[in-house]
Amino acid sequence: MDKLWKAWEREVANWIGSRRNPLSGSSNVSDSGKGRLGDIIHPSAVIECKLRKSVSVISMMRGEYRKAKKEGKTFVGVVREKGKKDLICLVLPYEEAKRVLIEIGGSPSKETPESQAKERSLKLTSNHGKEE
Repeated sequence: MDKLWKAWEREVANWIGSRRNPLSGSSNVSDSGKGRLGDIIHPSAVIECKLRKSVSVISMMRGEYRKAKKEGKTFVGVVREKGKKDLICLVLPYEEAKRVLIEIGGSPSKETPESQAKERSLKLTSNHGKEE
Protein backbone atom coordinates (compact mmCIF):
# COMPACT_ATOMS: atom_id res chain seq x y z
CA MET A 1 0.00 0.00 0.00
CA ASP A 2 1.25 3.46 -0.91
CA LYS A 3 2.17 5.97 1.72
CA LEU A 4 -0.34 8.82 1.68
CA TRP A 5 2.17 11.34 0.25
CA LYS A 6 2.99 8.99 -2.66
CA ALA A 7 -0.72 8.56 -3.38
CA TRP A 8 -1.06 12.37 -3.39
CA GLU A 9 1.79 12.70 -5.90
CA ARG A 10 0.18 10.04 -8.11
CA GLU A 11 -3.19 11.80 -7.93
CA VAL A 12 -1.72 15.14 -9.01
CA ALA A 13 0.31 13.42 -11.76
CA ASN A 14 -2.89 11.79 -13.05
CA TRP A 15 -4.57 15.20 -13.27
CA ILE A 16 -2.00 16.28 -15.86
CA GLY A 17 -1.69 12.90 -17.59
CA SER A 18 1.77 12.24 -16.21
CA ARG A 19 3.33 10.12 -13.47
CA ARG A 20 5.16 10.67 -10.22
CA ASN A 21 8.91 10.93 -10.21
CA PRO A 22 10.25 8.04 -8.14
CA LEU A 23 12.86 9.22 -5.63
CA SER A 24 11.91 12.84 -6.48
CA GLY A 25 14.98 13.39 -8.60
CA SER A 26 17.57 12.41 -6.01
CA SER A 27 18.45 9.22 -7.85
CA ASN A 28 15.97 9.30 -10.71
CA VAL A 29 17.39 10.19 -14.12
CA SER A 30 15.91 10.76 -17.56
CA ASP A 31 16.89 8.72 -20.62
CA SER A 32 19.69 11.21 -21.22
CA GLY A 33 21.13 10.55 -17.75
CA LYS A 34 20.19 13.96 -16.34
CA GLY A 35 18.55 14.04 -12.92
CA ARG A 36 14.85 14.82 -12.83
CA LEU A 37 13.64 17.53 -10.49
CA GLY A 38 10.23 17.64 -8.87
CA ASP A 39 7.70 15.10 -7.73
CA ILE A 40 5.89 14.94 -11.09
CA ILE A 41 7.59 14.25 -14.42
CA HIS A 42 7.13 17.19 -16.78
CA PRO A 43 9.44 18.50 -19.53
CA SER A 44 9.13 22.21 -18.77
CA ALA A 45 7.93 22.49 -15.16
CA VAL A 46 9.13 21.41 -11.75
CA ILE A 47 6.02 20.27 -9.89
CA GLU A 48 6.39 19.73 -6.15
CA CYS A 49 3.64 18.10 -4.11
CA LYS A 50 3.58 18.44 -0.35
CA LEU A 51 1.21 16.78 2.06
CA ARG A 52 1.26 18.07 5.62
CA LYS A 53 -0.98 17.71 8.64
CA SER A 54 -1.31 21.48 8.70
CA VAL A 55 -0.13 24.22 6.36
CA SER A 56 -0.15 27.67 7.90
CA VAL A 57 -1.04 29.57 4.71
CA ILE A 58 -4.00 27.27 4.06
CA SER A 59 -5.10 27.46 7.69
CA MET A 60 -4.87 31.25 7.48
CA MET A 61 -7.12 31.30 4.38
CA ARG A 62 -9.66 28.68 5.47
CA GLY A 63 -12.07 31.17 7.07
CA GLU A 64 -12.12 33.38 3.98
CA TYR A 65 -12.62 30.29 1.81
CA ARG A 66 -15.66 29.31 3.87
CA LYS A 67 -17.12 32.82 3.56
CA ALA A 68 -16.67 32.78 -0.23
CA LYS A 69 -18.24 29.33 -0.48
CA LYS A 70 -21.22 30.50 1.60
CA GLU A 71 -21.67 33.40 -0.86
CA GLY A 72 -21.42 31.01 -3.85
CA LYS A 73 -18.19 32.64 -5.03
CA THR A 74 -14.89 31.15 -6.12
CA PHE A 75 -12.09 31.62 -3.63
CA VAL A 76 -8.51 32.46 -4.57
CA GLY A 77 -6.01 33.35 -1.87
CA VAL A 78 -2.82 35.11 -2.96
CA VAL A 79 0.13 35.25 -0.56
CA ARG A 80 3.71 36.48 -0.88
CA GLU A 81 6.46 37.33 1.51
CA LYS A 82 7.00 40.97 2.39
CA GLY A 83 9.84 42.43 0.34
CA LYS A 84 10.06 39.38 -1.94
CA LYS A 85 8.43 39.03 -5.32
CA ASP A 86 10.11 35.90 -6.62
CA LEU A 87 7.35 33.52 -5.47
CA ILE A 88 3.70 33.80 -4.61
CA CYS A 89 1.39 31.15 -3.24
CA LEU A 90 -2.06 30.70 -4.72
CA VAL A 91 -4.52 28.97 -2.45
CA LEU A 92 -7.33 27.35 -4.41
CA PRO A 93 -10.15 25.01 -3.42
CA TYR A 94 -9.34 21.37 -4.20
CA GLU A 95 -11.72 21.03 -7.17
CA GLU A 96 -10.61 24.36 -8.67
CA ALA A 97 -6.92 23.42 -8.41
CA LYS A 98 -7.68 20.03 -9.95
CA ARG A 99 -9.60 21.68 -12.83
CA VAL A 100 -6.73 24.07 -13.56
CA LEU A 101 -4.14 21.29 -13.59
CA ILE A 102 -6.34 19.05 -15.75
CA GLU A 103 -6.67 21.89 -18.28
CA ILE A 104 -2.90 22.30 -18.31
CA GLY A 105 -2.37 18.56 -18.60
CA GLY A 106 -5.03 17.67 -21.15
CA SER A 107 -6.41 14.17 -21.45
CA PRO A 108 -4.24 11.10 -20.96
CA SER A 109 -3.42 8.92 -23.97
CA LYS A 110 -1.19 5.93 -24.70
CA GLU A 111 1.82 8.18 -25.34
CA THR A 112 4.45 8.49 -22.65
CA PRO A 113 3.79 11.13 -19.99
CA GLU A 114 6.96 12.94 -21.07
CA SER A 115 5.87 13.27 -24.72
CA GLN A 116 2.33 14.29 -23.73
CA ALA A 117 3.56 16.93 -21.33
CA LYS A 118 6.09 18.25 -23.85
CA GLU A 119 3.38 18.63 -26.51
CA ARG A 120 1.05 20.43 -24.06
CA SER A 121 3.89 22.64 -22.90
CA LEU A 122 4.59 23.68 -26.47
CA LYS A 123 0.90 24.51 -26.99
CA LEU A 124 0.81 26.59 -23.83
CA THR A 125 3.96 28.58 -24.63
CA SER A 126 3.06 29.10 -28.27
CA ASN A 127 -0.33 30.61 -27.40
CA HIS A 128 1.20 33.39 -25.28
CA GLY A 129 -1.85 33.49 -23.06
CA LYS A 130 -4.41 33.20 -25.87
CA GLU A 131 -7.06 30.51 -25.76
CA GLU A 132 -7.16 27.93 -28.52
